[in-house]
Amino acid sequence: MYKRQVHGFGFYLVTAKVENIPIGISGFIKRPSMVEAETGFAFLPIGAGKGYAFESTKAILEFGKKTLNISKIVAITDPNNANSQKILKRLGLKSNGLIQLTEFKKPLRFVYLKLKRLH
Repeated sequence: MYKRQVHGFGFYLVTAKVENIPIGISGFIKRPSMVEAETGFAFLPIGAGKGYAFESTKAILEFGKKTLNISKIVAITDPNNANSQKILKRLGLKSNGLIQLTEFKKPLRFVYLKLKRLH
């Protein structure tokens, strides 16, 4: 699906600071069917609903903007995944309706964020 050595990014492990245990992942992927880099996150039940998805994805977006010089980020979610959509909206991504990707059987919610390039 993506290769870190080709695109310079991938998913990164998120750990709980105090317990130092893995609780999820956050990062970028590059799907063959998408032009832009896509941000995504997934968390184990132990890390869900505690702000980790927001904080880690916020850091990933800054990394994409400042280090990778990415100008547009997209994300896709299940249309029924209100929690992920809420997080993406809080991060500044805008909904652009549904999209049908060849990799998925059903349409997905498509959101995007244009990042201002650094000079």
